[in-house]
Amino acid sequence: MDCAAITSMPQPIPLTRSHAAVALEGHLKGMPELGPCHNGVSLLDEIVSDKHCSNIFCMYSSKCNMSYDFGEEVFRPMPAAGRSRCHIPSGGQIRQPGVRVEVSFILSIHNHVTLATQCLLELYRTAAETTSAEFFVVDDGSTEDTSVLIDTVRRLITLFDAPIKLIRHVTPRGFGGTNMAGARQASGQYIALINSDMFVSRGWLAVTLATFAQQPRAGLVGPLFIGKGMLVTEGGGVVWADATPGNYFRGEPVLHNVSFMRPVDYVSAALVVIKRQAFLLVGGLDARYGRGYYEDTDLAMSLHLHGYQVLFQPLSVAYHQEGTTLGVGVEKQALMDNNRQLFHRKWSSELQAKHCPRHVPAGEGSTEPWEHPVHRVPGIRTRVKPSAPGGPSSMWGACTLHPLVWVAYRARRGPRILWLDDLVPETDRDAASLRTFEVLKILLDAGYDLTYQPSEARAIPYKLQAQFYGVDVLPAWSTAAWRESTQGRCQYDAIVIARRYIYEALGQEVLGTCSRIPFIYDTVDIHFLRETRISLSQAPDFTHESLRVSNIIRHLDSLPRDHQLRHNQQVELNIFKRATVALVVSREDAELITNYVPSARTFVVPNINEPVPAAPQCIGRTGVLFVGSFAYLPNRQAVQYLLTEVLPHILKLLPKEHVAGFKIHLVGAPGAPSDLLTLVRKLTQHVTHHSWLSESDLKTLYGQVKVATAPLLSGTGVKGKISQAMKYGVPVVATSVAIEGMHMLHGVDTLVGDNAVTFADRLVQLYTNCQLWDALAGGGLANIRLNFSPEKARTQLLLALSEAGVPPRGVNDKHCP
Repeated sequence: MDCAAITSMPQPIPLTRSHAAVALEGHLKGMPELGPCHNGVSLLDEIVSDKHCSNIFCMYSSKCNMSYDFGEEVFRPMPAAGRSRCHIPSGGQIRQPGVRVEVSFILSIHNHVTLATQCLLELYRTAAETTSAEFFVVDDGSTEDTSVLIDTVRRLITLFDAPIKLIRHVTPRGFGGTNMAGARQASGQYIALINSDMFVSRGWLAVTLATFAQQPRAGLVGPLFIGKGMLVTEGGGVVWADATPGNYFRGEPVLHNVSFMRPVDYVSAALVVIKRQAFLLVGGLDARYGRGYYEDTDLAMSLHLHGYQVLFQPLSVAYHQEGTTLGVGVEKQALMDNNRQLFHRKWSSELQAKHCPRHVPAGEGSTEPWEHPVHRVPGIRTRVKPSAPGGPSSMWGACTLHPLVWVAYRARRGPRILWLDDLVPETDRDAASLRTFEVLKILLDAGYDLTYQPSEARAIPYKLQAQFYGVDVLPAWSTAAWRESTQGRCQYDAIVIARRYIYEALGQEVLGTCSRIPFIYDTVDIHFLRETRISLSQAPDFTHESLRVSNIIRHLDSLPRDHQLRHNQQVELNIFKRATVALVVSREDAELITNYVPSARTFVVPNINEPVPAAPQCIGRTGVLFVGSFAYLPNRQAVQYLLTEVLPHILKLLPKEHVAGFKIHLVGAPGAPSDLLTLVRKLTQHVTHHSWLSESDLKTLYGQVKVATAPLLSGTGVKGKISQAMKYGVPVVATSVAIEGMHMLHGVDTLVGDNAVTFADRLVQLYTNCQLWDALAGGGLANIRLNFSPEKARTQLLLALSEAGVPPRGVNDKHCP
């Protein structure tokens, strides 16, 4: 059928967007922490692009050279004046001959045809989030008039070249048979099963595919299901030893306890994405369950048996208009009861070996559903259940689970760790954040159950990033909320407190409640060493020699006991005395602390970097780079020193042919003081201030510059700017203070200069000598592989936790309280 015919042909019924889809979209606008998109912008730009967060109000057909409404009245031709704003079909929305299919969508339908058609349109809207796709719409013997569905499929194919195939069963085959009919024809890397009462949101597919990319053991990923009143209808599921299933968080508001990725027993196949290879390996959906119920639970059991993970990813969001596929009431219950018996007979030995009994341990209350009066949650008024004893409260620790489900929730998780720090890691802002985030990922991969407590809340995207990987991020610290949620009972197996000032602010309260469990202190850096160096470096007669650790110790020992630096030192040393174990970032830090506190058990967990795969090249590069947050005083000192004292010598020493195009690139935000910005403006010929750059933009800049610099006069610990430069194969010129703890040797993987003239001379040598450049770049990459690899950090980190008494355990191990 041609364009003219399809455009002029009347539709069986006027087709609009479903009320469910419109309602979901409206709610998401007011809930920036739900899903990856907010007001058309991605909050997870490394995972979901902005274009996938844009509303599609109309679509352009290149075949027909016409735009069509895709909102108020679907397929209505648009006036020419509005066409320029219309979406051009891309990715999985169009046929792509010769391109491997990434996602095979299987939409199963039985009656409720208009609803199913609206579901298909919402699915099609988001298909641009995959590189390529195919759709199988399987009508399982509908008795209703299906002309609106057939007409819609025909229009999508004719107007947009949509890769859709309609399959019709004369006799109903049930849920399993319907989906298997599509799966047998599917060729995608992933298979997405969708019921006709599911309405997806923007970004759902991009988040799901990114989850597979980041979790190599994942066999199946399911989204968060939202229903009436924007309450949870499913947040993953549990299976008890008697084959009874249950849904996490059903009827609850979406709070932080819902909002992080985690392994679960199963996810409802109303909407799931599965690795096709894994689906074929386990034989797909078992036909024994007939019309429906338990096929998804059975599939998840099979995936677990073959070593795959079943994951719940709440940053992928869909609206579930329940009860429109297999109905409700007596018929539904009869199907579930019958299939539960079939399921139990098939999996009885596995259930007894690996699943918890359906009872509450002594002291944890009744097995009857909780009843409780209305409980106030900020912004929400709803009937909720009180938390299980030992579980967090609905308001802040925010677990309102029935005690039975709380037991199951904990049973599938590893040791539970509470991590306290100032902010959620802002991984593209500072090196300490990046290290913390990589440490959290190691712990998650080892099976630990992580809860993160920031002292203050800031940017939502960083919180979403942590939740995407599986961290439960609490709201900003509140002493009253902590006391309300814990009721004097510790809910964790270990406490990690990062930084001295966080310990001073929160440590007494938290460790007072959790006094009988291990306390792990993460130094980030040795605060009193950094503070003393800053103080000395600001003296008019300071020398680099005075900044050596041995001289700083002598300086501190000479100060009165009531001096602020001595006080800070004593506070920090007392933390080491109290901690079960401590994490430090360098061997030098460990030796310093052991000198003061011989009983301290320290473990070196440095910055974590993996070298880029491409071999670096000297030829074609130009410019010098300094990276560092200007909120950090040592970085501001370093830039001032670089521009006022080092740069004049560089310009004198550089060969004339290099001077005109020589640039120092400064990357650092926020906090650049006005006097520094004024200095940059005066030196604009040779200095460019980039402020903050995204990770991808910074990677591009590293690929262009010739030399990285670290002219630090103060600071401690492992320097992220140096390990990052080495990771990208860019050699570094640095001071002795900067390379402390970095395992670096002058002439092997860096050049060192401890006064302005020497620093400039070494930089010019490196800038003009590609043979030297190649040698140092190679040395830096070797240093990264040997001393800063994820494997090295993982070994030390897990050894520290084992020493503290909280060794890892597999997330699939049976652990019923």
